Amino acid sequence: MKIAPALIALMAGACLAAPAFAQSEDGGSVALGVGAGTLGGGVSAAFAVNRSLVLRAEGNFLGYDDDFNSSDVHYSGSLKFSTGLATLEYHPAGSGLFVAAGVLAGNRKADVTGTPTAGATQTFTLNGVVYSVAQIAQVNGTVDLGNSAPFVGVGWDNTFSHAGKWGIRVSAGVAIGDTPKVHLNASGPLAADPIVQTNLRAEEASLAHDVKDFRNYPVVQISLTHRF
Repeated sequence: MKIAPALIALMAGACLAAPAFAQSEDGGSVALGVGAGTLGGGVSAAFAVNRSLVLRAEGNFLGYDDDFNSSDVHYSGSLKFSTGLATLEYHPAGSGLFVAAGVLAGNRKADVTGTPTAGATQTFTLNGVVYSVAQIAQVNGTVDLGNSAPFVGVGWDNTFSHAGKWGIRVSAGVAIGDTPKVHLNASGPLAADPIVQTNLRAEEASLAHDVKDFRNYPVVQISLTHRF
């Protein structure tokens, strides 16, 4: 996305133009952290350019399984995120409060598997058409939230605003992505049938509509930091 090179240029300009951060006897301008939130658990590194500007990068990993319904199909979903978040934070007057802008990038996909109805006669319903498991054995696919998304957020972080080495960071924001892309496959004797394929495309559209709100992914985190 176009915001990525713009953010890199902004970060480079901040590093070149801003005066060096005044280190205290208790800590310097670099900090490492560990935290958890809606992106999962992860580690981070931060560099204080000066009293007001902080460059920050983090890596997070999230695994989550859940069941849900879409149209006439019951799905089991397995979400596995491995993402990196790079931000430039502005702390007014060197305070703990900040606003941030950046880029969230990485693997943001969920694997989904359709489960047939329970009971003696197991079936799948695709676009209102009922298929037995002897006709359609399985329905599976992916929900892709995109490889990158611009991020904006606010929060409070005292890592560089006080003299101690340890700090706490709390933030809330949103990654503004594209509409999730859904792709479904079927297996079984009728999987290649043109009518089945048409019904699969209709089911893709239904599932995409159900998950459209995830294009704006909430990012809420809390971290413990250590300043060097």
